[in-house]
Amino acid sequence: VIVGCGGVGSWTALFTSMVGIDNIHLFDRDKVEEHNLNRTPYTKEDIGKPKVEALKNVIARYRPECSVIGYKSFLRKSNVLPYGSTCIIDCTDNLKSQKEIETLAKESKVRYIRAGYDVKSNNTIVNVHHTNKNVWDNDPEERGYSTPPAPSFVVPAAVAGALAVFAMVKNTNPKGVYLLEKLIDSEVI
Repeated sequence: VIVGCGGVGSWTALFTSMVGIDNIHLFDRDKVEEHNLNRTPYTKEDIGKPKVEALKNVIARYRPECSVIGYKSFLRKSNVLPYGSTCIIDCTDNLKSQKEIETLAKESKVRYIRAGYDVKSNNTIVNVHHTNKNVWDNDPEERGYSTPPAPSFVVPAAVAGALAVFAMVKNTNPKGVYLLEKLIDSEVI
């Protein structure tokens, strides 16, 4: 289950399909807008379409045999998870939603992975974690990113998505907050 099909979520879903996961459930109530195109695999033809439908088409280009079901809503604590769900990857940018999704995962005994990124003081912070506790700063609007919203582009979105899928496939509980600039400047071992 992937919740949020924007910058991070779109790459998470595509990478999930590309590692061989055959059943993917997408949750997002938004439509593709022009400002999404700089950080997602969507095209100009997708503008105005529900993100879940556009993303289903993107995945079908790479893995036509993959079953993708899109829900034009957000996953909430009151929802019932799709049958057979084993992992929720939360790619939302709202702290209140993240807390609800994490609670639903715990109550349903389903793995929870939170993936996102933020830009603070000219540093790009990529976050892939198994909880929301002490991960994001709490602000009055309960956003999961800094205020005003961080400038977004494709690299941190794709990196966050790739790290989340890697954690899911390796069956680990990720606990990483990565400074992207340090990852790029670090020595290769």
